[in-house]
Amino acid sequence: MTGNGVDDYVWVNKNGDIVVFVNRNTPPAGNYEGGSAWDDKGVVFATGQDPRAIHLGDWDGDGKADVIIIDRETGTPRVYLTKYDSGKFGPYNRGEG
Repeated sequence: MTGNGVDDYVWVNKNGDIVVFVNRNTPPAGNYEGGSAWDDKGVVFATGQDPRAIHLGDWDGDGKADVIIIDRETGTPRVYLTKYDSGKFGPYNRGEG
C-alpha cells in the first residue's frame, strides 16, 4: 500500500471501509517500536461499497496497491489510485483506465 516494498495488512470491513496496517519492518532486538509490527492507519478510504466488489491491485504501476471496485451488475471497474506521502494516505482519486 505504501510502495516501500514490504507487505502491509489491509482489511476491508463490512461497510466497505479500507483499513490499513503499515508494516514497520524494523524489528529491534526481539521487539518492535511500540510493541507492534504494524502501524495502524485506521480507515484510509470509506468506499461505501459491498466488500465483495472491492479488489486491490497496482493499476498504474507505481508500486502501491490501488482500489478497484467492480460494478456487480455491469462488470465495469472503477479505479481509485492510492496516494501515500509523509506517512499519510489519500485522497483517493479516480484513476483513468
